[in-house]
Amino acid sequence: MISLQRSRSLQKWHFAGYIEPVRGRKETWRNTDVGNKLAVVRSRRLTLAKAEDLLNDLEDRAAQLAMKDSRILKVAAFGSVLTQHDPLHDIDIGVHWHQPRKARLSTTRTNSN
Repeated sequence: MISLQRSRSLQKWHFAGYIEPVRGRKETWRNTDVGNKLAVVRSRRLTLAKAEDLLNDLEDRAAQLAMKDSRILKVAAFGSVLTQHDPLHDIDIGVHWHQPRKARLSTTRTNSN
């Protein structure tokens, strides 16, 4: 059975013209021509220099946030940005942060309803 959230996502993709239902097959979808064109679109690649600029900016912003909010413990880049290959497709970022116990409990209660 399709979840409500997944159903809404499928409706949005269908409304946009990216997918269509397959006749005679319950809960089965296929890409339209427009959906196939979207699937092969490539994003612009990043130069290594641009990636370094973006990471430096992120580091500065994280430091500013850490001064205001001590929950941010560490921000790290990983993946292809560490390889020195140029150009890059993307930058993978990880954030290690501490969520106060009180906030964790309220989030757990909210998600379990």
